[in-house]
Amino acid sequence: MISRLLSDAAASDPAAPFLIDRGRIWSRGESLAAVRTLAAALLQAGHRRLVAYLEDSADLVHLLLAAAESGVEIALANRLSPPSELAHYASTSDAEAVVVRTPESDFTGRQIRFDDLLSHGAGHQASAGAVDRTEPDATVVIFTTGTTGRPKGVRYRWENLVGQVRRRDDQHGSRWILLYQFNHFAGFQVLAHILGNDGSLVIPANRDVDEIRTAMARHAVTHVSATPTFWRLFTGQSAAPLPEVRQVTLGGEASTQDLLDRLRALFPNAVVSQVYATTELGSCFSVTDGCCGFPATLLDDPDRPNALRIIDGELQIRPRSGMLGYTGASNGEHSSASDPTWVPTGDVVEQVGDRVYFRGRTSEVINVGGVKVLPLDIEAVIVTVPGVRHVRVSGKPNPIMGSLVIADIVLEDEAPQADVEARIRQAAERSLSRYQQPRLLNFVPHLETVNQKLSRRQPSEPTS
Repeated sequence: MISRLLSDAAASDPAAPFLIDRGRIWSRGESLAAVRTLAAALLQAGHRRLVAYLEDSADLVHLLLAAAESGVEIALANRLSPPSELAHYASTSDAEAVVVRTPESDFTGRQIRFDDLLSHGAGHQASAGAVDRTEPDATVVIFTTGTTGRPKGVRYRWENLVGQVRRRDDQHGSRWILLYQFNHFAGFQVLAHILGNDGSLVIPANRDVDEIRTAMARHAVTHVSATPTFWRLFTGQSAAPLPEVRQVTLGGEASTQDLLDRLRALFPNAVVSQVYATTELGSCFSVTDGCCGFPATLLDDPDRPNALRIIDGELQIRPRSGMLGYTGASNGEHSSASDPTWVPTGDVVEQVGDRVYFRGRTSEVINVGGVKVLPLDIEAVIVTVPGVRHVRVSGKPNPIMGSLVIADIVLEDEAPQADVEARIRQAAERSLSRYQQPRLLNFVPHLETVNQKLSRRQPSEPTS
């Protein structure tokens, strides 16, 4: 199914661009040839499970599609993780080998150089002919982001991933830019969109805001998907509108109304879409009305493929399709795409009138003197203070109160810290309860992110 989408697109227009990788343009025909070369190598080698430890690139896309075509399960390791983490990825996914650009001395398992695989496939294909053996049950392993703990491997059927994307006439020939990593579920969804809608993908040299903005303009990008964390940085450094963009998507984190308003101003001709998805459950729903949260009409709608409900303040979903299960017996968890039960998402939500708002994660609740406090409520107030570019709220253990609320704050360029601090205190007193008000403000140069999302693994130690 996967390579057939590329084959059909190449048959209709082989010269049309498919991948733009750091300036090099791969046509559909060229990419299809690369995929078949790699598929020949994988079939000849007889591998069943591999880990890919490659930077986001056209080579990685070709390897992914070749694995789908040849029936080899491939797991994507986070290329930003140190080589010492490869043992975790390999053992979790039961992989026989790791595909690398150059051998990693910190990993003692079997390694395969990508260039060797490519050259081997070229020789084999020349003697055996083109490969065209797409496996209907081909699987892939996507690791969870790991913003609150160690990443877990999630096994999917390729057809389920691509099946979550609707073929739409208004996306035919669309040009996306990759702002997620491919080892992120959302990165896979971007790839699925261009495969399902005959689009093309721009892979930037890095995810620096200036580089992204330049690449968007140079390559006439029409569709952009990223986390609210990235969009907040992008809108904070970009003022001129970008009218050629037709769709802007936010996902992976809860958004705020001020950010949605800034995106509408920056992309005046674009549909601004908020997507709710998880690695385990897949894409669940999207909202395009420009308001944070989602309409309460989505709750308990029997016609929805993914049913939604709220139990004890937590959003639950009964998914239409999702993962096959976690990899590795040590996880002790499993979920089947055919399991009709309701799945707790860990997202705390609140219905106010005809709207449902995200308030945070159950794992992020801060206990302040017996009162449950949610970081998102506090962050939504602080981030609107002039001079604040980004904020992360967390709890610091305290023997008397249980926890104290602290806020890590990134200032806008040249914003005076003393003035901003005073404005934050005033805003907190005006809009937050005494339990929610931060006791400590920690001004930092940047906040740690994982796959363009705020890392919330551990609270920061305040410095001021």
